[in-house]
Amino acid sequence: LGVGRNRNRELTQRQQGLIRSLAGQAALVLNNIEMLAELEYRTLIDERTRLSREIHDGLAQTLGFLKLKIAQMNNYLEHGEYDQLEKTIPVCYNTVSDAYLDARQAIDGLRVPSSETGIAGWLDRMVADFIENTGLEIELSLTEDDPELPPEVNAQLMRVVQEALNNIRKHSQADHILISCGEYQDELILEIRDNGVGFDSSDIQVPTTHGLRSMRERAELIGGEFQVIGNHNEGTVILVRLPMEIRESIS
Repeated sequence: LGVGRNRNRELTQRQQGLIRSLAGQAALVLNNIEMLAELEYRTLIDERTRLSREIHDGLAQTLGFLKLKIAQMNNYLEHGEYDQLEKTIPVCYNTVSDAYLDARQAIDGLRVPSSETGIAGWLDRMVADFIENTGLEIELSLTEDDPELPPEVNAQLMRVVQEALNNIRKHSQADHILISCGEYQDELILEIRDNGVGFDSSDIQVPTTHGLRSMRERAELIGGEFQVIGNHNEGTVILVRLPMEIRESIS
């Protein structure tokens, strides 16, 4: 309108309003592009931080522990302390088994195509992999409608579920897990519930604290609300509430 108008005539109020509306829409598009770029960058940094922490807290510490135990076993063998050697072997075996599960879960998480499937798709895949790796029972409850979310949102929700399942496997002593997800009153509600030993805030282990903080940061990064509920011998509930307007805000 500004270029093609008759320069001898002033713009009408309707034309001025249209230009302001177009300018506002253009500004909104640019703002959304900047927000999406920032979200993608933060997602990449978070993934690198997560992998670094998992390698440090998992593989590196496990190898250090096994190195120490093997040295002890060699010493027991040299001194004929076969009783101590017999006690140490199962400890090393259990440690290697846990490390194997950690590695399998990390690899399975990397290969889940969150950008190509909806919530139901990656949840089904993740649950199947977790059951295969651990043998724990998982009940999956999904609403009929599979909400469409931006890939970045799916990726963050996927990491929240991965971290929650990892904490359950390592610390909860649970034998049943319930994962429910669905849209209720313009919110996406994701809940991971187990029947394990629960916890008090005063005795949460450091790795678990890092995991909870990571889940909270991921939920807040996509505009969600994170809550964890746990009591001794009453299991633990991880709850994420995400306003469905996120579909428009970063799409």
